[in-house]
Amino acid sequence: MALFREQTFESSALMYNKLLDTFGFLIAPSFFLFAHFFPYQKERLSFKFKAFFIVSTVLMFIDTFYFWVDGVIISPPGFLSGNVSVLNYYGFGYFVAYFMFYTILAFYLLFKKYSESSEFTRIRLKYIIFDTLPFGIVATTISVILAPITFGYLYIGPLSAVIMLYYVSYFMFKAVNK
Repeated sequence: MALFREQTFESSALMYNKLLDTFGFLIAPSFFLFAHFFPYQKERLSFKFKAFFIVSTVLMFIDTFYFWVDGVIISPPGFLSGNVSVLNYYGFGYFVAYFMFYTILAFYLLFKKYSESSEFTRIRLKYIIFDTLPFGIVATTISVILAPITFGYLYIGPLSAVIMLYYVSYFMFKAVNK
């Protein structure tokens, strides 16, 4: 984001915005895959779900790289907005649906594994769930759902991710071993 704000040419700023948004959508499916495989793989993914996962991810990549991000314009910063505006709301709507689907599915898997696991695994899952859930809600609400309304607070999502990683790593490795 700092590189995006420091660009003097609009084409450079749009290029950084395209890269940021194109690879930012991989957060939710990565979290889903983490939830599916951590701490154990309960069941194999079906062929239908694998096909759905691959097709939706490829469509999301095409959507963000070619359509949604091309609908982004640079505008002067205002009181409640940054210097970006989304014009392609259909592409952004697909992004929100994609992101929310995999995020909710990941938390569902984590809660399901938590309820069925042994004490050792349950402790680790408890720290992951209750450390990621509040930060995930804040980051998803501000950086995904409210993004078309106000771009002034987009920094809260990545900032909450850094704080979340600190808490997850602390509780996973330090607090469990005490």
